[in-house]
Amino acid sequence: MDSLEKRIDRILATSEPEELLEWNEKFALHTHQFLPFIVKETEGIVITDTTGRKYLDFLAQATCVNVGYNNREVIEAVKEQAEKMSSLTATCLNPTTLKLQRLLAEIAPEGLVRSIMISGGSEANEVAIKIARRYTKRYKIVSRWAGYHGNTAVTLGASGVLLYKRDFDPVLPGFIHVSPPYCYRCDFGLEYPDCGVMCARMIEHAITYEDEKQVAAVIAEPIIGWGGAIVPPDEYFPMVREICDEHDVLLILDEVLTGFGRTGKMFACEHYGVSPDIMTLAKGISSIYVPCSAVIAREKVAEGLGVAPSVSDSYIERGITGITCMNHPLACAAALANIKFIVEKKLPENADKVGEYFLRALRDIAEEKRFFGEVRGKGLLIGLEVVKDKDGREPDIEKAEEICFKSIMNGLIIINSKWRARNSSIILFTPPLIVTKEDVDKALEIFQNVVTQSS
Repeated sequence: MDSLEKRIDRILATSEPEELLEWNEKFALHTHQFLPFIVKETEGIVITDTTGRKYLDFLAQATCVNVGYNNREVIEAVKEQAEKMSSLTATCLNPTTLKLQRLLAEIAPEGLVRSIMISGGSEANEVAIKIARRYTKRYKIVSRWAGYHGNTAVTLGASGVLLYKRDFDPVLPGFIHVSPPYCYRCDFGLEYPDCGVMCARMIEHAITYEDEKQVAAVIAEPIIGWGGAIVPPDEYFPMVREICDEHDVLLILDEVLTGFGRTGKMFACEHYGVSPDIMTLAKGISSIYVPCSAVIAREKVAEGLGVAPSVSDSYIERGITGITCMNHPLACAAALANIKFIVEKKLPENADKVGEYFLRALRDIAEEKRFFGEVRGKGLLIGLEVVKDKDGREPDIEKAEEICFKSIMNGLIIINSKWRARNSSIILFTPPLIVTKEDVDKALEIFQNVVTQSS
């Protein structure tokens, strides 16, 4: 038998797609569905597979790659950081992390100043929940059905998505779910604006019924992302903020998907003039060039935890909320360059402008088809309801799956958020924020052709 060194070299030298696919079948632990190809290279908003076929990525890799692929500014920042300081844990302070924490305080909604950097959105939400529980000395968390907050043990409890939870029940206790602001399929059978925004009032009812002295926080996505681009009424979050203040409950806003320009603002909560007590960030913070996430909180929350300024102070009494790779310099270098690019290139403004153009065009297409319902979104977070009939609104999951698969096979990557919200099947469009109107026109041509064939 060859030496281990030779076997390693042979593995590393392999590039044949057939052999790689065979390894995928034999050695990968398949926890989710993959796109039906192997990626060879990426550039801008385009993915090229090992056969040379090109795809417009209107998913941005799970709504992550805000600055597009192969961004030289981010790549060079990571290379420079790797050459001088590649590996540190949170036991050491480093300049790159401190700069990122200062920058986040500069751009975050009013009052959010204290942050820690972690590596993924699930972890960020888990840490936020731990902080809320420690700060308030309470344990119950109010969240929404259709909202997604992660795949760890704690965040599965917070999430209101059966698709992710059903194989792992019973999840951890302490989570109370209420109806989302899903006006297209109102759980109360009401019509906006004559509904009194009942979905917001249900949060207050939940706090009251569960005893406000036991409720630590409300956690919510400003716009429910992979649950179907569910955009709340304008009054919704101001009402939720007021409810939290009245009952002395923290408001955690999960901007993992919506942050860093996705909705046409740097943060989606800016659409509603609301600032949370704790905000979680990931995905677009570094465009996943290096995994990075953050939790940023108000000063009062930090003070309530006890902010130890030095090693000599007792951090044990504050509780451990981090992980080994938090505040990692490579991740923070990627995030710094990524945010700088987003600001300098005015990507939130581009998302707003191109997103509005895209939304209008999709509505024109939907108007002509009986199997399309509501088209909604903000910026470059857009959802299209697929139904059996426009009037009846019964979801058509098979039709949505067919459209998405055929679109991918024709060079347009999109996804169907099936079963993430009640009785719904929603096609999501979330391209990188560098997308142009010309790119949108190419995507629309593919989509229109697929829709015509599916009629």
